[in-house]
Amino acid sequence: MRPALALQVTVNVPTAVVSVDGVPAQGLTAYVAPGPHNLNVHADGYLDWNGMLTVTRNMTFAVRLNPAGFPVTIRVATPGASVFVDGTEVTGTVPTVMPGSHQVRVTAPGFMDYNATVNVTGPFSMDVVLQSANAVISFVIPPGFQDPEIRPGDPRGQVRIFIDNRLANPNFQMQNISVAPGRHVIRVSSGAFSAQLGELVVQPGRSYVVELTMGLSVHAAQ
Repeated sequence: MRPALALQVTVNVPTAVVSVDGVPAQGLTAYVAPGPHNLNVHADGYLDWNGMLTVTRNMTFAVRLNPAGFPVTIRVATPGASVFVDGTEVTGTVPTVMPGSHQVRVTAPGFMDYNATVNVTGPFSMDVVLQSANAVISFVIPPGFQDPEIRPGDPRGQVRIFIDNRLANPNFQMQNISVAPGRHVIRVSSGAFSAQLGELVVQPGRSYVVELTMGLSVHAAQ
C-alpha cells in the first residue's frame, strides 16, 4: 500500500468545505494516495472550485473562491408594486447579488416610495409595507352645531365636507378622508350650519384631525 500524503488546502473563505474524490476532508487537510485526485472546494455564496490535482508529495494548494452572490427576497403586499435592486427592476424573480451594500426601492401608484440600503452577507429577505402617499383627515363636529329641530335621519342633519369645492364624503363619513398632499380649502356644512374653515396644508402620509369649536366673544357696544 502506498503511503498517504497530506494535501493541505488554503482558501480565502473561512467557511469553505474541502472534498477530495467526493469525500469531505477533516478541515482543510486530506490524506490521499499518490496520484491524480479530484478536488472540490465549496462555500455558500461562492462559486465552487473544481479541478484535478496530481499529488506526488505532501503539498499545500491555494484556492481562491469567487463570489456567486446571495438570493434576495423582497415581499410586498401592495398590489401593483414595482421592486428595484440597485436601480434594476426585479420582475417575477428573486435577484442574486454580491455580498455588500445594495439599494432597494419599492414603488406603487398612490403610495410613497420605499428606499433602503441593505447589507447582504448571506441569503436575505425583507418585508416592505408601503405608506399611502395621501394624507387622511378626520373631522370632529360638536353636537352644538346641529339643529335640534331636525329629526333623526333627516338628510339636512348630515354633515357634508367640501375640499376644494368638491364633496369629499358622499357617504357622510367623518373619519379618514383621503386627501392629496398640498394646500386645500375646506368647507363644512349641513342643514344647520355652514363653516368655511379656510386653507389647510397637508403632508403625504400624515393624519390630521379638524375639530370645530364653539366660541363666544362679548364686547361693549360703542
